Amino acid sequence: MIDFEALRRCYDEDRVYALQLEIWDRCEQRCDYCYMEAGSLPHRVLDSGKILEVLREASGLGVSRIEWLGGEPLLRPDWRRLLDASAELGIVNNMWTGGLPLARRGVAEDVVEATAGGMVAFHVGTIDEDVYVALHSRAHAGDLRRLLAGVENVLAAGKPPDLLLNSVTLTRGQSVSDMIRTIDFFKDTYGIDTCVNVYQSYRPMGTGGQSYLEEMPDRTDVGKVLQHAAARSGRTHAIANCVNKEYCSATVAVTNEGLVTPCATIRPADSPSIHERTLRQVLNEHVEDLLLLSMKRQENLAEGCRDCGRNSECWGCRGRAWDCFDNVRGRDPACFRNPVNR
Repeated sequence: MIDFEALRRCYDEDRVYALQLEIWDRCEQRCDYCYMEAGSLPHRVLDSGKILEVLREASGLGVSRIEWLGGEPLLRPDWRRLLDASAELGIVNNMWTGGLPLARRGVAEDVVEATAGGMVAFHVGTIDEDVYVALHSRAHAGDLRRLLAGVENVLAAGKPPDLLLNSVTLTRGQSVSDMIRTIDFFKDTYGIDTCVNVYQSYRPMGTGGQSYLEEMPDRTDVGKVLQHAAARSGRTHAIANCVNKEYCSATVAVTNEGLVTPCATIRPADSPSIHERTLRQVLNEHVEDLLLLSMKRQENLAEGCRDCGRNSECWGCRGRAWDCFDNVRGRDPACFRNPVNR
């Protein structure tokens, strides 16, 4: 899914490998823990002209991947036109969908065509109907069945299992055993790996604090789930983050509001905006913060990370550090390896 050779070059040269691009701010899956459910949020998305401008700039900057995000990006009426424009520029499209739109075969077929050579990630956090309802209190009847039908539609349309990913979020409201059953189901039934994100609120502001810690799963449980997911994916060990530090550094995000941030889960209100500067100008002026360059020096890692045996590949989730402590360079409060968290 990741061109690790290209990623390493971008990391070593302080360049952008992937651009996370939000194109819609509503989602029909209704996960209770996601801020997209907040009714007070204004409906604010980038217009198509601005997105096309960003794509052209990304191509000029040598960006290899566009990570299409929402909300639910497939709810945007012109999503296919935007992905086609990206592909014409030589950029690989990775689609991050909740998964419900894929229940329509025509949509699934379009997604497979538009992501040629790229990945399709979906979100099925449990295969237990009762657990699903508990995590999606406003879900429609039959949503879980539709999600599984969507996965099968994408497979039937020709997307190979190794270019599909079940991207899920582990919360305190879900047991370790249920998440492990879900991981095993997708691997055993479809040959699809699961990527586990530990609870993040995805708040517009870094206002998590103590309430954030109260919602976070037990770190022992986090370790069990991440290690199981890693083993089922053929890896010998688990790291605290859903991606390695190279991907974390060499990725930037453009949010629905036009803010440019280090990651879509990091959303300071005072971030630079593509409505005021071009993407290239923003990167030139803010490269230190956007690519987290100071964290490439071990002495700048957070407490508990500096001496970790895995810090050559992982520095913990920067989104969780920001959301909980309002500090992008702080410790990851969910890291099961960090002794400070115990």
